[in-house]
Amino acid sequence: MGDWTKNQIVKVDFDHNNFDNITIRIKTNGFVVYGINQSSAIFFIDEYQFIRGYNFEIINEVVEKEYHTLMDNKVQVKMIYPARYFSLVPSAYFSESDISVYFLHAIPQSEKDFFDYNFDKTSTEEIICVNAFNKGYLEHIKRAFPNYTLIAESKLFMNVCAENYKQNIANRPNTLFLHFFDDKVDYLLFVDDKLLLMNRIEYHTVENFIYHILNVSSQFNMPTNKIDVILLGDIQKQSTIVSTLAKYFDRIQFMTSGKIDITSETPHAYNLEINA
Repeated sequence: MGDWTKNQIVKVDFDHNNFDNITIRIKTNGFVVYGINQSSAIFFIDEYQFIRGYNFEIINEVVEKEYHTLMDNKVQVKMIYPARYFSLVPSAYFSESDISVYFLHAIPQSEKDFFDYNFDKTSTEEIICVNAFNKGYLEHIKRAFPNYTLIAESKLFMNVCAENYKQNIANRPNTLFLHFFDDKVDYLLFVDDKLLLMNRIEYHTVENFIYHILNVSSQFNMPTNKIDVILLGDIQKQSTIVSTLAKYFDRIQFMTSGKIDITSETPHAYNLEINA
């Protein structure tokens, strides 16, 4: 067996005949498995951590060992994967044949041959989400899970936030979404029904993170008391990051969904993944 540990976050009894799908979200240091039935109710959430570095073969190994009784033809597998780089391109200017051009300033010339690319249409009109990932990465996923649907995390993040923003635009026209995972944050800023910015940052200290976020507000000359901040992903409500954000932003919320009430007392907010 490979080197991994398991943290069982939610586990309830269920009838295998009513089991509908498995969602697997790949992370830098592990992965999360969700079991969901036909009524979109959660049966379980299991989180796995890699002990000695990332190895995709471990995912196949774990699923074979832990969930083999569920992996029949009717069970659908959704794979949420993180792109190494992503970019947003107006559809009017998008060209599939020139897809690598959108990463000329992100990927060093010496590394460009190590990447493959794909793209997804988003729920936001006239925007294409372009993803770059290491070659062979998705092919490995396809071989491990023949009955699968691939979902780029960047596309999912944008769609979930755009839908949430549309539903609440009257109450918060200026909204900054922050999605936490590993030591990274994807952020997306809507102002007056327009998407102004989407980017990813890596941070190593709370101070470094706050510097980047305050720079976003100053970049558009917007006072922090005019911006609503919505948090989602792997972030604890009592964390230092949240308490520090509260010193600068008056309105901070956690994105919630009726589908995941069962996870309300768990350390992490998984709603982004469940809405896949």
